[in-house]
Amino acid sequence: MQAVNYDDGNVRIWTYGDERKCVATVQVFTQLAADEANLCRLTWHPSGDRIAVGGGKEVAVIDRATWSVTTTLKNEHKEPVSLVAWSPSGHYIATCDMAGVAIIWQWNNKEATAECIDKHKHASRITGIAWSPVDNFIALVRTKPTPLF
Repeated sequence: MQAVNYDDGNVRIWTYGDERKCVATVQVFTQLAADEANLCRLTWHPSGDRIAVGGGKEVAVIDRATWSVTTTLKNEHKEPVSLVAWSPSGHYIATCDMAGVAIIWQWNNKEATAECIDKHKHASRITGIAWSPVDNFIALVRTKPTPLF
């Protein structure tokens, strides 16, 4: 199964077997501006039951059982979201925007909600993000190699 986000604001879910087939189309965002459409990122929850996709200044969470948006993470990013990553535990979502702001959201799987628990402005744009496979540590790649502390 493959999830692909498109510049029209849709996420399409594809299956592969004897032939490629679109099994769902989820309207996530309205039409995105050209510069924002190139930034759309998505990530699967480690359990495979949800997808988080960034678009504009928001992140939508899609439920796999219904292929619908169950919640939207918003009102924290002031610039377009450029990176999204679930933690291996599935308890956290990391998001970064074009202004260098990194946010950690705590995910409540039972209620399908998230709360901003940490927000940090970096001196330069963040171009990569990765969670440690063992603990809830995160690595960020920035455009300017300056000390964090």
